[in-house]
Amino acid sequence: MTAPDTPPRPPCMIDHPPAPPRAPPLGVFKWRAPG
Repeated sequence: MTAPDTPPRPPCMIDHPPAPPRAPPLGVFKWRAPG
């Protein structure tokens, strides 16, 4: 999806505006971080 030469978006994605990138909460990284 990050590539500039991506195929045309399907109707399902064009129907509604693109949602913002969802990143996991920092808490997940802290729990998974070693130590």
